[in-house]
Amino acid sequence: MLVVYGGPTDAVEVPAANCVAVRGEPVEVPDEVGKSLLEQDTWSEVKAKPKAENKKDGDV
Repeated sequence: MLVVYGGPTDAVEVPAANCVAVRGEPVEVPDEVGKSLLEQDTWSEVKAKPKAENKKDGDV
């Protein structure tokens, strides 16, 4: 699961995912860890963006 930390500190350690999450930067965590983090107000899930069509140079 891709989540992003939006709390008051610059970064937080996420021991369950063995990573450090920097505020505003998405981080990949196991789904169970992500679900737990999302119970807190300082975390949000990053929704997948629709893939853009492949365009060649000069295409509009």
